[in-house]
Amino acid sequence: MRYLKQHLCERPYRLLPLLVFAYFVLAFLIDPHSAFHTLNLYDTDDYMRLDEVIHWLRSAHPFGMGWFDLSQPRLSPSEHVVVHWARLVDVPIAFFMLPFIHKLGMANAAMIAGMIVPPLLFGVLMMAAPALARPMIGRQRANLAAIMVLFLPAVLFNFQPGRVDHHNWQILIAAFGLLALPRITLCADGWKTAMAAGIVFACGLWIGAEALPWQILFAANLALCAPLRGRAAMRNAGAFGLAFALATLAVLPLALPPSQYAGRQITWFSSGYVIFAALTGAVFVIGWLLGRMTERKALRLGLMLALGFMAAMLFFFLVPSVFGGPYDNFSSIVTPLILKHVGEAQPFIKA
Repeated sequence: MRYLKQHLCERPYRLLPLLVFAYFVLAFLIDPHSAFHTLNLYDTDDYMRLDEVIHWLRSAHPFGMGWFDLSQPRLSPSEHVVVHWARLVDVPIAFFMLPFIHKLGMANAAMIAGMIVPPLLFGVLMMAAPALARPMIGRQRANLAAIMVLFLPAVLFNFQPGRVDHHNWQILIAAFGLLALPRITLCADGWKTAMAAGIVFACGLWIGAEALPWQILFAANLALCAPLRGRAAMRNAGAFGLAFALATLAVLPLALPPSQYAGRQITWFSSGYVIFAALTGAVFVIGWLLGRMTERKALRLGLMLALGFMAAMLFFFLVPSVFGGPYDNFSSIVTPLILKHVGEAQPFIKA
């Protein structure tokens, strides 16, 4: 009887993430106004993303676009307009397009792929939510966190079918950062998670600048917590720093052609982000190496703060465009007409 009671009580919790995922997909399947039925996407960026993938897959044709060619000829035919989006997000869309291109054509295949990829990413979120909740409510009830995601409309919007913009990827990357931080600082063998976080964050920088505030916050918390937790946490932080720097450097030849390596813009991925990752990595690696010389927590914390301050000053010197913000290179006409009305383009603190 005790086993049966425990089995009946625990089984629904084990199935909750799967049930929430099924409910999420079913809700859009039966809603006549969803993109499944109307084939109308929710944002112009979604159409531009699919158009970018279509042009990439046509690269073998005379008017196709290569891996590094992110121009949008249909956006402004008389000008060479470039949308600096990451090919990394295009890859799964292109993968699901391939089986349908021959019989249905490029445009229909792109629309089908756009309906598949975001819900699959929501499935990843369903796996991440219980893991995030486990330290707070325990393993047995952690799956209840999957239900709470249904009450986050701003999150759900970015995972609905057809939402192929990159914001759902950034949400998953931020979730992984929250998941990785306690493991890096509290677990003696957290160096594996630390290295994974470094690689994931490097991909986040490639995907878009939205990842930068989260990564700064992550690095600040790690720099404060690791010295107080001891040598194991400092070692794990050093592993994160090394992986973050090397992974971001490895992204550079995937994201940009050699002719653009010298640029240090912060509006899109550039060598400026490589400098940021290298300096962040240096803080944690040097902090770990020097921190092994003392057992005093205050000294280790002071060391990390001093290294972080010097790294920040060096970054401001090497990438001075950061003072102008991510849209500093936009014309004075574009800013009041467009950017002032875009929510994600607004600063955290208005002058």
